[in-house]
Amino acid sequence: MGYLYYTELGNKGGYDVNGNLQSGSGLTNTGPFKNLQYNEYWSGTTYAADPTGAWAFGFFGDTRGGGQGLAWNGWSYTALAVYQGDVAAPTPIPGTVWLFGSGLLGIIGLSRKFST
Repeated sequence: MGYLYYTELGNKGGYDVNGNLQSGSGLTNTGPFKNLQYNEYWSGTTYAADPTGAWAFGFFGDTRGGGQGLAWNGWSYTALAVYQGDVAAPTPIPGTVWLFGSGLLGIIGLSRKFST
């Protein structure tokens, strides 16, 4: 989730690597996601030292955004489930369709050449 928050969406954490507050931090870019909330999201990774806890990542719009921490399994947090239609990105035509189409045109061209 950190990769999504920082790299893919380009958001800044509340603090820089030296511990100083950063301006423009928090969830400022949700990218193509329609329903990304200012909340903690479960990572699904169990906390090794205590299996009653799991790691969560903060997608907040303030200085708490971009942080990871321990959450207990009984707490209510958000889950990030991406379903078809949640991401509004154009779907490219696969290369196999182009390859199939060009091969089909080649076969048609050869059959016309030999039929005359």
